[in-house]
Amino acid sequence: MNLPLTHSTASFDLAPEIITALKQYEIRSRLSMDHTGQVLEAWDKQLHRPVVIRQIQHLGVAGEQVIQQARLAASLKHAAFAKIHALEEAGDSLLIVTEAVNGTSLAQWIASHASVEKRSLDHIAQVAAALSEAHQAGLVHGDIQASQFIVDQSGKIRILNCGFVSSSASYMLGSLEQIDARGGIAYLAPERFANAPASPAADVYALGCLLYEMLNGSLPFAHLQGLAMVASLVQSDPEQWPWNAKLTPPVRKLMLDMCKRVPEQRLTCAQIVEACRALRANDPYSGSVGSLSLAALQAQLAKAERRQKFYKLSAALLAVVLLAGLSLQFKPYWPQVVKALTPYSESREMERGMNLLEQYAQLTLPKYLNGASEHFATVLEHDPENAEAVAAMAYIYFQRYQSNQRDEVWMQKAKASTQQALLLNPNLAMTQVVNARLLQWHHELKNALAAAERSIELAPKGILGWHVKMSILLELGQQDAAIQFAEEGAKIFPKDRVMLDLSAGIFLAGGRFAESELVLKKSLERQPEGGLAYALMAQGLVEQRKDIEALQYVQRGLEVFPSPNLYSTLGDIHQYQGKYEEAADAYEKAVSPAFGVAGSYLRWLNYAESLMWTKSRKVDAKLAFDRARSLLDIRLRRSPDDPYLVLNLVHILIRLDDRNGALELMSRLKMKELINDSSLVKLAQVYEMLGQRELAVQQLLTIRRMGMPIDVRLPIFDGIRVDPKYRALFEADSLGSN
Repeated sequence: MNLPLTHSTASFDLAPEIITALKQYEIRSRLSMDHTGQVLEAWDKQLHRPVVIRQIQHLGVAGEQVIQQARLAASLKHAAFAKIHALEEAGDSLLIVTEAVNGTSLAQWIASHASVEKRSLDHIAQVAAALSEAHQAGLVHGDIQASQFIVDQSGKIRILNCGFVSSSASYMLGSLEQIDARGGIAYLAPERFANAPASPAADVYALGCLLYEMLNGSLPFAHLQGLAMVASLVQSDPEQWPWNAKLTPPVRKLMLDMCKRVPEQRLTCAQIVEACRALRANDPYSGSVGSLSLAALQAQLAKAERRQKFYKLSAALLAVVLLAGLSLQFKPYWPQVVKALTPYSESREMERGMNLLEQYAQLTLPKYLNGASEHFATVLEHDPENAEAVAAMAYIYFQRYQSNQRDEVWMQKAKASTQQALLLNPNLAMTQVVNARLLQWHHELKNALAAAERSIELAPKGILGWHVKMSILLELGQQDAAIQFAEEGAKIFPKDRVMLDLSAGIFLAGGRFAESELVLKKSLERQPEGGLAYALMAQGLVEQRKDIEALQYVQRGLEVFPSPNLYSTLGDIHQYQGKYEEAADAYEKAVSPAFGVAGSYLRWLNYAESLMWTKSRKVDAKLAFDRARSLLDIRLRRSPDDPYLVLNLVHILIRLDDRNGALELMSRLKMKELINDSSLVKLAQVYEMLGQRELAVQQLLTIRRMGMPIDVRLPIFDGIRVDPKYRALFEADSLGSN
């Protein structure tokens, strides 16, 4: 795809908010335009690469639903999908930035390759495999036609249109006026003409029409137009279509099975993939890797070996020559060839995947999670109902949700996979691990604890079950039980650092600094790159007013494994020292996609609060508080009675000048359920922000009597520290740092 000369965005009649959203890109041409929006060719000025930008306009009330489906489409992994680089919201439009795929349009390919069964089956199998993934995620394409595909420079087919929709979405294509009459209407399943919504079965029908087009050179009734075409498509049976006399009967049957008039009788995409593989299995050797019959090649090699068993040296030399020739011919595809020639072992794939999950638990590197996902996906390709692999994928989805954006798409996938695993086999340890995670997410902590204990009962040395139980004990406020459990786990799992870190956090909350330091040193011995241990060590030193030593630990941690915890701790230190601009910079990194967790309401709240104390950044602070609130609302929808969440909402409402709303929430707050140190300190902060200083002071003194450390160096407590009435009470808590 050659990019034309740069044009200004103004020449494309773009709204001001779209121009602002696309400031990173040079718009170079308009590829297409219809009632839904337009498709633009552009240049990414930051990453120096060509991109395609699709604008979906007039979202209206369906906007959030469209955005969620776009995010879900972006999570699809099959290589046929054009990669989605970014999603931008601008006014009532969604801008989807995708890779620019070079190659030949499928329509051009059909013109020069019509009736080539082998290549056509390869392309259909690739598209069907990709659509199968989309259908499993609850998405349908809804507009399959030749113009939506490109055959790239490696000969692989690519799906350009990322406009997938939910099978239940209200904004799906529902009338003929929404379909391009020049092409798309000819691929529509009969039920679509009766205003039936897009569905996986309708996608299969359209894919069958595409295969027909590949093998016949044109679509059925291509010579007709308008209502005449519609009438023919609705009234005719695929058996009556004009057929290429050279088609083999099995391929013709495949197309007929894809284009059944009754949707329920059509093949699924997974069945299409298997059918294409079966049809290709009997093909002779071809120079195309896509048409290479590995099973036939293996059989030929085995036969040659038996025939030449008395000439081992010659056979060995022949094999070397053959493999050398293949390696040259198929070099671009050699990893796929090697994978295909390697015997599949379910137990090996599961073992490798679980090992990578356990490594990820100790050191949260994306490569471990990605590798585990590949192993479990391989298992599910061979056995879609393998309960343990389904549960493991649910665990991965939970981790992806927690890792950065807190994107609800990952949570939806985690929920669906967990429920599927429970239906397939609830008596697996991994099933109960993800069941516990899901129950914990819904704040059903007692049931979550029971599920975690069940997982340990099923697999006493399953470390992921131990981790989830430890996390639930902490959320329940059962600190003593958690510490005892962690000590037991440290003996069983001599390389684990997770339970040590969590128990150190308990010691810190109780002001037991020496015990915390001892545990964290053990953790760092086990995992020197453990970012959380460095952050906790620094936090303990901050609590003891040893800010310089704390900074040293933060710096050391950032050198070995930068993490949002370390940036948050760095922000705490700067804030205690009154360095508010530096604090804001650190907190900003803690919420940035590159370094932090952009989907954490609590980190956004800390960032917003730091901006309140930074000169000339009050407007930025309001925006950050708004972002914190939108993320907190997601949490409150599933746990509306969680007092800590409600208390943080009160904090945000006060900063957004909604005092009445804050007071109304405070009147309904269940004070007795505020049990951990974070909740109790937050309550004191809220009292002070509401102007209820006497209650704030009483709360701080209560925390002190409970043996928990308090630090009134936070700027929220500035008024208390200088108030003559209370200053003497907190002088020891306000001493300068070392």
